[in-house]
Amino acid sequence: RRWRHLPVAQQHKHLSAAMRGHYGYFGITGNSIALGRFAYEVQRTWHKWLSRRSQRRMSWEQFEQLIKRFALPPPRVNRRALA
Repeated sequence: RRWRHLPVAQQHKHLSAAMRGHYGYFGITGNSIALGRFAYEVQRTWHKWLSRRSQRRMSWEQFEQLIKRFALPPPRVNRRALA
């Protein structure tokens, strides 16, 4: 919410950094499904906030074009879980 008034490029920069940090901390073996769900929810929420920026809603087709230009980092397992 803090960055929703910023240009899309800056929003992308902040979201990408937050997602990389999340993957770095939670990216352990056995957590890949949750990481995928997290990435999906980030995209869904970003679409929701971009749709609220004006009187006209952003369609999913428009959002898919935006995602092609400003791709978010994919979910990634970085380390093995300690047993």
